[in-house]
Amino acid sequence: MTTSARDRFDISVPAGAAIIIAVLLLSASRLFAQRQVEGGNSGPPGESVTARAAQKAYEERRFADALTIFRAAAGEGNARSMGFLGFMYRQGQGVPRDDQMAHDWFEKAAAAGDMFAMNALGLMYKSAEGVPRDFAIARGWFERGAAAGNANSMNQLALMYEAAEGVPRDYAMARQWFEKSAMAGEAAAMNNLGVMFETGLGIPRDYDAARQWFEKAANLGSAVAMRNLGRMYESGFGVAPDLLVARQWYERGAAGGDAPARQWLRDHPQ
Repeated sequence: MTTSARDRFDISVPAGAAIIIAVLLLSASRLFAQRQVEGGNSGPPGESVTARAAQKAYEERRFADALTIFRAAAGEGNARSMGFLGFMYRQGQGVPRDDQMAHDWFEKAAAAGDMFAMNALGLMYKSAEGVPRDFAIARGWFERGAAAGNANSMNQLALMYEAAEGVPRDYAMARQWFEKSAMAGEAAAMNNLGVMFETGLGIPRDYDAARQWFEKAANLGSAVAMRNLGRMYESGFGVAPDLLVARQWYERGAAGGDAPARQWLRDHPQ
């Protein structure tokens, strides 16, 4: 299987902007809940009993209940609840899909300081989901999200510099943002650093460094990184060619939802 360097990047929006940020929101909520149990922080600034009840209803897919409780929490000024309302309108969960309402709730959440809503707005403008594509506006929201600590915003900024989306192509800037995102725990950025080292984008080609970044990303669940490792073992890039190990990585990537990995398995039946 041959792929371009661009195909090897993990853009982290496989099913639309709203889905991935909703996942990130829920992950953050679970982290805060874990910290509460462990005796750490009780929750993010402005967290309330109402907001936690709404998140619980959302996780249990009781969307009508969640919508009502999120509205109450948003009325209390809870920024994350405003963001969740945006996602629910984007996905039509408990309410007819309404991109304008989603956009309005994201803006309210972002104005209240929610970094996930900032990232969601950036993704909407970058991908032309519910709004006209506007790379300048997208970059502005990603920059605000990144400044607030959102790792996915950092990764999206890097991708914009790598692909010259609304900015001059700048591999040095791309690498800086990928590194910041990776340091913040973003698996996609770890994979994307691996791509830069494997292909020599603005840096000397280094297969060993590429493999290490792919392995870090794969260990955090990046199906794209799993497929990239499969390709390295298949082709012998920096490792001894090993079709058995390659197949194992392709199988893991396919199980994680990577379409090219699934295609490789169809093209290479046992």
